[in-house]
Amino acid sequence: MKTKSRRSRVGPDGERFPWGDITKTHSIGEYDIVEAVWDSHGDIEDGTTAFFVYVGQKDTNMSSTTLDGALALAIAHKHGDHGMASNYFMRMIGAGK
Repeated sequence: MKTKSRRSRVGPDGERFPWGDITKTHSIGEYDIVEAVWDSHGDIEDGTTAFFVYVGQKDTNMSSTTLDGALALAIAHKHGDHGMASNYFMRMIGAGK
């Protein structure tokens, strides 16, 4: 897995990243998981770290509070699931709630 550390406001797709400062991008094959610190968005507390999922350099509009959860989301999204498969997977391995 490659990890790039940087402070940025541009995502892997080249578009402006509106949710906060990107602190790291974790890359595995066609998956990019952007680690960012939230700033002023609704009911999410400033300074909270979140992981945003990109597949094939396209934003999936999915995020997780953990890197593991984001990777599960990326794999499920790649294979056509946009629902609960990643949650079930995380529960099955004892990592989910």
